[in-house]
Amino acid sequence: MLSHMRHQSSFLLQRLIGFLVCIASLTTIHAQDTVTYIKAGKLFDGRSDKLQDNVVIVVQGKTILRVGKDVAIPAGANVLDLRELVVMPGLIDAHTHIVRRLC
Repeated sequence: MLSHMRHQSSFLLQRLIGFLVCIASLTTIHAQDTVTYIKAGKLFDGRSDKLQDNVVIVVQGKTILRVGKDVAIPAGANVLDLRELVVMPGLIDAHTHIVRRLC
């Protein structure tokens, strides 16, 4: 049981670190208003109940310009590689527990 809890905690910590890295990267993106290409391993778009595989999201500043499998990434482009994660552009995980208890 303890081993399972450690594995689950490690998994959650990895996801939290990935999320924080993503937020830090997007904060930099917003500040510079540059174009960034995000490689998503799986994409949840909020319109379908199925995840899309291997999608590229093009972001400029605070705007998502394009989402698709056929997006060409130019040489030298700013790329955020999230191929190991599920990406939800414009959405947050509404079931995340930030704290265990308030008291």
